[in-house]
Amino acid sequence: MRKYQELKKLAKLGCLGCLASLFIFSTTAMADEEAPTYNSAYFKDGKFVDKLMGKLVAVEGIVQKIEPGPKGNPIYRINLTGLEKQAIWVGSLLAIDKKMVDVGTTLKVLGFVDETAKETEFMSKLTKDSAYILGFCFYDSKTGRPMYLNTWMKECIQWENREKLEAISQ
Repeated sequence: MRKYQELKKLAKLGCLGCLASLFIFSTTAMADEEAPTYNSAYFKDGKFVDKLMGKLVAVEGIVQKIEPGPKGNPIYRINLTGLEKQAIWVGSLLAIDKKMVDVGTTLKVLGFVDETAKETEFMSKLTKDSAYILGFCFYDSKTGRPMYLNTWMKECIQWENREKLEAISQ
C-alpha cells in the first residue's frame, strides 16, 4: 500500500515523465502462461467492483484506443479478454511508443485500481467510468516482451513467475 501511495503522489505532481528514466525493457521473453490475469474477478453485472479501489490487479485485453497522457505517456482503452464488451482505461507510467504497443496489441497489465473522479484531467476527460488502472508492468502477449519500471521490478518479476501478489486474484 505504501508503494501505491508513493506512486499516486508522483502522478499528482506530474512526475510520471521523470519515472521514464527508470523504465526497463526485459531482453528475455516470458512464456504466455506467465503473468496471470483475472479479468472476470474484477467485474460484477458489467460494473467494476468498488472494493478493488487502491488494490493491485492484473488484466489482459486488446488495445482498442490510445490517448496521450501526462508527459506523453500513453493511456490505453483495453477490451478485456473473455468479457464480452467490457473495457477499461489503463494509464501507463511508462513512456511506451506506438512502435512497441499499438492498437490491436494484446497486453497484460499489472497495476493499481484508481477512482477516475479523483484523478487528473486526462482520465476525467476520457471516461465517466468509475475506475481505471494505473499500470506499471506491461506484457505484450504476441512478442512475450515485458516492460516495467525499475522501482517495481520485484512485483513485476513475481507476477511473471506466477507468485501470489496481494489482492491480485480476488
